[in-house]
Amino acid sequence: MLGVLMALSMAVELWLRAYRKLAVLGWVLFCIGSAVDIIDSIHTSPWAKKLDQMDLDEALLTAGVLLICLAFMDMVRQKRTLIDVLKHASRTDELTRLANRRAFFEDFPDVYSMQNPKLVFLDLDNFKQVNDNYGHEAGDYVLVRVSKAVCSLLSDEEKAYRLGGDEFVFILDDPNPELRINQLENTLKPELSRYQFGLTAGYTSVTRNQTVDELLHQADQKMYSAKPSKLRQRESSNKKHQEI
Repeated sequence: MLGVLMALSMAVELWLRAYRKLAVLGWVLFCIGSAVDIIDSIHTSPWAKKLDQMDLDEALLTAGVLLICLAFMDMVRQKRTLIDVLKHASRTDELTRLANRRAFFEDFPDVYSMQNPKLVFLDLDNFKQVNDNYGHEAGDYVLVRVSKAVCSLLSDEEKAYRLGGDEFVFILDDPNPELRINQLENTLKPELSRYQFGLTAGYTSVTRNQTVDELLHQADQKMYSAKPSKLRQRESSNKKHQEI
């Protein structure tokens, strides 16, 4: 969060510097042009008549107005850039750099453009023990590693989100998500073995007659229904590993 605030602070500072320079220069030229125009109007010196012949006052006034307009346009552009930065930050999980819960609900209507959309709910089993036994740095590493592993399995149209804690959701355009869920476990085998945690996923087909909350709840329930069998599977695997 500190890094984001520092970046925003620098962006605002650079914007103010650029805007002030253009605006000040514009106002200076505008004031000079106005002063020359006043001198020209009273015709009190040969120099004023010469300036009148050159139309210097009009040139300065025009240049000043143009620079002020440019400063204003640059201010608007910089403001839009800053708004884009803030919007991106509000939709991004700070740790994993995945899209967050807010982005999930905002993006969900895009799912209906897929041919075989599936909503997959992923939970990390025994994740609390990772933090307790190996420290929070290890826990953060696991979350980042899982995020990268999930993203490596997605196409450009498919998306992954961290809802919070150790819960993830990803959208697949795939009639058989089981293959990629198994592939995810294979990719994360070193981490699963080293930090002694597991993965459990549940998924559901996306249909238009269900709300996003209903679909999310349905995938979540399927994930929890799969936990006992996944736990027995891991215990059996660990037992065999110990016997070897």
